[in-house]
Order: sequence, then C-alpha cells, then structure tokens
Amino acid sequence: MAKDALYDSFYQDGVVCYKWSNIGHHYTKCGRSVRYTLISLIGLTEYEKCGFYSKSSLKDMVRSLSNKLKSKQPENIGDLGLCLWLLSKNEESVSDAVFKAINDRGKPYETPTRTVYATMELSWLLSGLLQYHEIVKSRRTTKKSEEVKDILVQHCFNKETCLFYETHENRRFSTFNNQIYPIYSLARYYKLFGDQEALSCAIRCCQKICSLQGPRGQWWWAYDIRRGTVADRYPVYSVHQDGMSPMALLYLSEVSGENFQYYAFKGLNWLLGENELGVSIVDWDKNIIWRSIRRKKPFRIVSSILVNANLGGFADFLSRYEIDYESRPYHYGWLLYALSRWGKCDYSQ
Repeated sequence: MAKDALYDSFYQDGVVCYKWSNIGHHYTKCGRSVRYTLISLIGLTEYEKCGFYSKSSLKDMVRSLSNKLKSKQPENIGDLGLCLWLLSKNEESVSDAVFKAINDRGKPYETPTRTVYATMELSWLLSGLLQYHEIVKSRRTTKKSEEVKDILVQHCFNKETCLFYETHENRRFSTFNNQIYPIYSLARYYKLFGDQEALSCAIRCCQKICSLQGPRGQWWWAYDIRRGTVADRYPVYSVHQDGMSPMALLYLSEVSGENFQYYAFKGLNWLLGENELGVSIVDWDKNIIWRSIRRKKPFRIVSSILVNANLGGFADFLSRYEIDYESRPYHYGWLLYALSRWGKCDYSQ
C-alpha cells in the first residue's frame, strides 16, 4: 500500500507532490517538493534492497533526480544530507560533488544568512555523511562526520532532561522530529565508529521519549526541554507512529542491545482505530494514510496560548479533535525505510 501510494505521488518529471489534499471530495496532488522526493526515494531504495519488487525502474528515477541536482543543488544543509544519503545508497558517482558542497560550507550548523539549522537537519546531514563514509571510508568523511556528531551531542542535547533542543540556540521547546532523527543518526554513528558518547545520547533520549509515550502509543508532538516534559500533545502524526519512530527505535535496539521494539510497534494500532476518535485513519480504498489527529481549529488557537503559559494540560482538557485529511509523500518513504527490513509493511501483522 505504501509503495503504491508513493508511486502515485510522482509527477512525470520524477518529483513528488508536496501533499495530497481532500479538495471537494476529490483526492488531489498539490505542489512539489524536492525534499520529499529525496526521502521517498530513500524509502523505495531500502524497499528494493530488502528484496521487494518495485514497479518502476528505481535506478532511472534516482539518476534522473541526480542529473537535476547537478545543475542546482539544494541550499539547505539537511537537504544536502538527504541527497548524499540517497545517492550514496545507490552508489551514484555524483555523491562526490554533494560531499564537496557540504565540505565547502564551513560551519555545518550555520545557514548562509547566519541563522542556525534545526537538530533534524543536522541529523539528516550526519546520516548522509555516514552513508557516504561506508563507500569511501576516507579521513575527510570521518572528520566531517565527527564534527556534526559533536555539534549534536555537545550543543544540541540537554544532558539533564535527555532531550534535544530545536536548535542549539532555541533551548525552550522542541518537537518529536528533533528527537527521533538524532537518535537514529547517532546510533548509526556508533555502529560505524564505536563512539560511546553518541550511543549514550541516543539511548538516553530514546528512554526519555518512551517514558513520555501516550497510553495508546501516541508520540506526542512538542516537548519542554527545560522541564523534560510534554509541552503539547497534538497533532499526533501518523508518520511518527509507523515510520520515523520504528526507523530509529528498531535500529537502536539492533545496535545497542537495548530493546525498544515494544514502544516502536505500540503505536501502530493507533492508526487502525485505537485512538482518540475510535476510527481508522488508514483508508485502504484510497491507498492513503491521513496525516494526523489534531485539535479542531478554535482549540488550536487556545492551546498555543496555554502551552506558552506552561498550561498545556488544560489545552487537552478543553480540546476536541479531528482527522487532518491530507497526506505527505515522505510519510510513505519513511514507512518503507523503517519497516521493509522487518517484513511488516502491512498493518495486519
């Protein structure tokens, strides 16, 4: 299902849509996204490498995208990381040019406008560098990977609450994606280099978010980093339930000897109806998994005020919920990447 939904998301030129929206009772592609294309192709590559059949020539799709990127590379360091990850995974020679572009950037955490990248983007960068290092095994890739790892563990990680900041400058609130991606990339770093500090940060953060997981397996959205608590529970995103959390937790379980499998799979039934609304957000007929369960609009405004006043619990008490009837292609990319190795691409298991 995820594979078919992903192929349906591609335009003829090999780029996926930004989202599928339910417009006037019609399910419609909207916009375009190179970032989502990179993640989608990473997922499809993993799907094929695990022995599953893809209905189109994946190599041609990757090569087509790499040719586009020769003339115009992404500016965002996280997108460059995803690009390096994809091309290295497919052993494309253009990955050398992508690594050079990353290496020429100077400080990897700093944007061209002197702001800073999010922890999520630095984690994508590290994963890309590690994928590339597995091919070239050079001193340059070792040094650059270590540099990015050090930023994550020394500047983006709160050692007291065991959560990652949004950025190393924004230290109040952070979100689930800024926890789960560094867990995965640091676990990969440990596997390649045996770095105990990287493994310790990954395990401690994983233990923390698992302790905060909802009773139905929900991965809550926002965290108060200073307090080490959940700041805002909603939206609960489906990609967190079946894609990003299994990706990180199952891999960390594999390399660390700690077992986080229970938490990784706990949230899958949430998608099928064991959730706040008691309805499945998987539409088998349309080949779609809806994006999230969120607060209804009036309650979203009130909740943001309450969360900033450290009164997030009142927001949950007052709120009513709804399904967000849209979908993003990257969801299916991470789902395939996470679950293909486990042979659990269908929810009946």
